[in-house]
Amino acid sequence: MIKSDRTWDWVLAISVVLVFLVAVLLRVSNGVVTAGGIELPGVCWFQGLWGIGCPTCGLTRSFVSLAHGDVVEAFGWHPMGPVLALWLMAVLVLVIGGRVRGKSPMSGRAWFNRTFIAVTAICLVAGLIRGFVAPI
Repeated sequence: MIKSDRTWDWVLAISVVLVFLVAVLLRVSNGVVTAGGIELPGVCWFQGLWGIGCPTCGLTRSFVSLAHGDVVEAFGWHPMGPVLALWLMAVLVLVIGGRVRGKSPMSGRAWFNRTFIAVTAICLVAGLIRGFVAPI
């Protein structure tokens, strides 16, 4: 189990780094995510089906705005975007720090798993509330 958890730690760390690298490479222009000036297509099937943004709608734009230093805009796209980004950065530091110090894997710890579930649930609830109160 420990070896599997260590693998998951590295998968998590690499995924977090990739998310932030992609966010730096993208831009938000008039509410549309662009890459090199080319508009990227919207991919939210939830909005197409129900007519409101899904609970995660706006997280990409929030992360991209945050990566370019616009914290206010990041909160505007999704109220939990900057909070989630901060949590992911903390996870990255804990995973790498733990590996360097030879500590047990993060992903196998009960508190880490509970925190992950809580942060995910809060993001989804905040997104649902935002979707009904102030849709994007």
